[in-house]
Amino acid sequence: FIPWDDDLDVIMLRDEFTKFSQVVAGELIPELTFSFGQDGEKDKSYLAAISISEMEFRAEALRTFYEFPYPAIVDVFVLDDLAKDEEVESRRKEVLKMLTIMIASVEQNGVGKESFPKEIQLIEKLIPFRFTEKENFLPELYHAFHAFCQLYNGKGEEVAYLPYQLYHPETKFPKKAFQGEKQIAFCGYPFPAPVDYDTVLKVIYGNYRKRVKAGGEHNYPYFKKYEERLRKDLQEKWFFDYVFQEKDLERPRVENFREISRQFADSFVLEEEELEKAFSEGQFEAVLSALPSLQERAVILGNAIEERKGEGTESVHILESFCEALFQLHT
Repeated sequence: FIPWDDDLDVIMLRDEFTKFSQVVAGELIPELTFSFGQDGEKDKSYLAAISISEMEFRAEALRTFYEFPYPAIVDVFVLDDLAKDEEVESRRKEVLKMLTIMIASVEQNGVGKESFPKEIQLIEKLIPFRFTEKENFLPELYHAFHAFCQLYNGKGEEVAYLPYQLYHPETKFPKKAFQGEKQIAFCGYPFPAPVDYDTVLKVIYGNYRKRVKAGGEHNYPYFKKYEERLRKDLQEKWFFDYVFQEKDLERPRVENFREISRQFADSFVLEEEELEKAFSEGQFEAVLSALPSLQERAVILGNAIEERKGEGTESVHILESFCEALFQLHT
């Protein structure tokens, strides 16, 4: 399990997945579905999944899923052994690619078994599998695909998710990386990861420790289509829009302590200049009445600096000298 993407992905070796698939359905809560294809049909997909399969807006379901009403999926990627012999593996992949083309033709164009007589003959020759005459050609193609994926299990030293590795040959892992687990912390919770998760992540992402702000494979906002469906279902009961004005985005400027201190100092200089002018004009009473206020503000600034920076700072020493000079001037 790698807590890495915007959804949850689980990686399993094939033998682990086989055991898992035999027990999982009986252990899930009713709101969750285990499927190996659409509508729970076995072997009708490359990928297995556990999911909240429908829009849930019932009170009990919302409580179960922390008020989350949309479908969500945990994907299960099954790993199979690669053949040690590269030529043998290459021949296997040619058959797998042929099967993917057949599957795509059935899913996209609705073609039937009669369109692939030679391919079916080859598949039945290579593995102990026989296609039936029933209307279940697509599940049988997927079954054949997974059977070919398992041909060399128990014999290889490297594993891969073959539906992807067919077209990305570099994406393969040492099997021993998954033979054991480590607990790693993610968002404050411990999660089991492959024992050599570092190698696994490097194979998939390269330098996964480097922050990358682009290159994701999902189109966002990912849940927009579900939001539109929910809005349509709720109609006048919909009240989840957050409305704001452009001015709400404006952040009021907050002066920091350094700026306030400089403003105090500038006001001292300005007032000193005004007092010098008043003194030169013989306005002695005005000068005397202004000195105590000036001294009081200097003390306030000094106390604030000591509270922030502690005692003995040069700026407080200068303010103390300034207050002493004001006192001498007043006397």
